[in-house]
Amino acid sequence: FVRKFVPKPTELRNRLQKTGTKLTIAEYALITLVTMASIWVIMHFVYKSPLYLALPVGCFAGLILPHWTIGFMGARRVNKFMKHFPEAIELLVRGLRAGIPISEAIITIGHDAPEPIASEFRGVANKVKVGKTVEDGVWDVSKRIDVADFKFLIIAISIQRETGGNLAETLAGLANILRKRRQIKLKIKAMSSEARASAWIIGSLPFIMFFLLYLANAGYIMTLIDDPRGIYMIGVGLTMIASGCGVMAKMVRFEI
Repeated sequence: FVRKFVPKPTELRNRLQKTGTKLTIAEYALITLVTMASIWVIMHFVYKSPLYLALPVGCFAGLILPHWTIGFMGARRVNKFMKHFPEAIELLVRGLRAGIPISEAIITIGHDAPEPIASEFRGVANKVKVGKTVEDGVWDVSKRIDVADFKFLIIAISIQRETGGNLAETLAGLANILRKRRQIKLKIKAMSSEARASAWIIGSLPFIMFFLLYLANAGYIMTLIDDPRGIYMIGVGLTMIASGCGVMAKMVRFEI
């Protein structure tokens, strides 16, 4: 029943798998509905907000908060994976140079590498044991680790299987390139730290001032909440703040 009404269930399932949890689409839909109902009840019955305000806010929060949380968990897991990925490739290179096949080297990564690399490569090893190729196993991992750096490994393995060559040297060069790419990203992050700090300060300043004014004179600031015109002004202000922060975030984000 849920799958009939969820848009693009395959993409949603992939997003859930990126988190490393066993959360299903039905459980995600239940969390969304519970979040909607909770926000609506709190606003309407606790804070006495009118129904025309509490209902859309509850629906918006129920859709955005779980979606944002799943995206945050998935991005954090992918970043943790890529942080140690060059070391995992070097471990694979050492195994190949020692003369063991790539399937056995992948098993070694599954035992010795940190999480979440270890669990993903254990999954590849299990697929190889049941008759799948290494390429099929790593392509399945790419559904959860959907970044170009990981796909470089898949391409290198596929080319070596079709044309031959020294896979160990190819992967050693790949590990060196990935490490340099990460160094460049960290350098850019350090250079753009001032702009990101400005975005945080500018974005948080209206909320800080609202809180301070509330402490100084609650009746004065609550006029903005009690008057319907104030609600629309808050909506316009939040939209402008979100747009400004989005523009500044886009300005300090670079593709390497």
